[in-house]
Amino acid sequence: MNSSIRTKFNADSIFQAIDQLGIHREGPYFDGEFRGGQCHVFKVNFKHDQDRSLAIRVPLYMDPDATIEALEAELRNYDELEAKGLPWAPKCHGRSLTFDNPAGYPFIVLSWIDGSKLAWTESFPQRPLRDDILTQMAKMQLDLIEYTLENSHSTTTEFFERLLRNRRSRVEQFKFADLSLQDCLDQQALLSTILGADGSDTALAMDHGDFKPENIIVDQEYNVKGMRGTPSEAYAIRKYDLTDQDLRAKLRKIPDRDAFPKMTQDITLLPPLSDVTKLFFKRPQIHCLLEEFGGSIVLQMFLEEVQAMEFLARHLHPNIVPYHGYVIKRGHVTGIALTRYQKILDHHFYNDASDLDLDRFERQCRDAIDRIHSLGLAHNDPRPPHRTRQS
Repeated sequence: MNSSIRTKFNADSIFQAIDQLGIHREGPYFDGEFRGGQCHVFKVNFKHDQDRSLAIRVPLYMDPDATIEALEAELRNYDELEAKGLPWAPKCHGRSLTFDNPAGYPFIVLSWIDGSKLAWTESFPQRPLRDDILTQMAKMQLDLIEYTLENSHSTTTEFFERLLRNRRSRVEQFKFADLSLQDCLDQQALLSTILGADGSDTALAMDHGDFKPENIIVDQEYNVKGMRGTPSEAYAIRKYDLTDQDLRAKLRKIPDRDAFPKMTQDITLLPPLSDVTKLFFKRPQIHCLLEEFGGSIVLQMFLEEVQAMEFLARHLHPNIVPYHGYVIKRGHVTGIALTRYQKILDHHFYNDASDLDLDRFERQCRDAIDRIHSLGLAHNDPRPPHRTRQS
């Protein structure tokens, strides 16, 4: 984000800022802080009123130009949750939708949900406690549906047709290795049969889009106390009701200098007449520009990847994916062209994997990794999604 704007934020003046909102409590002090989505969250306690802690949400990791609009949308969701009496929703105590306040940044004030993040593994918690927690979570989901059920401007058929169009578009862009265009056409042909009479239904409810353990707050007896996060994250907006026009209106231009390395003379360019249907184009992690730590290193990460591929090109190996050069636009490196494979290892196991020679596959993987190590490099993420297999 714009560092000159972010540096205007003054955490030490938060107490003065919330006092100006009419929240007058004696002896405020910070009792912790953490990252919550695109906001930094401060827990504020009070010397003589520790049972009513507050959560101050400051959108430090958001595009400043979109900050006010995003907070307004978030507040509408909080207000709707409170108006409908959803029992586990946090209460909004105040808001400052301006950069012109003592803290130097917009913020909202919510009730703090006491408790700890849910610890959840394959073996913990054990039954019957595990079943009890799942029951509580299911009730939260059902409450959300019950409290937000309403008629939509779209029918069920229109809803799923929009999903299918989006999926087909991604398939045509080769973003789904395990789906073909014929699969999309078959799904479209079956839609009316599957939906039947429900195809004309307009009833729609919100569901929870991120039921992860770290978002669920429990007490010492594992009673679920609520969800920590913003309504736009935890309380799913009707994203499938968004139109193309809605999405285009929210687009923000990312300057080339923030995401793409500048072209240099010592890199290999992709030949202009290359068959792009046989290539996979690796791009920088653009979404990380919104992340607290990733945003400042996206450019450097991609530049180092470019340099690594150039180095590997001088030390070829049959089990390291071939590269074909770099895509250059507006004087910047915008993509790395690699050979496209039919399936990654994950996709292969979705179907019958009986023909896969695991011993041979493991030997080839180890051979490739050993080669990388011998060159003084390391693959930092050799998971199945990053392993491919030729048909």
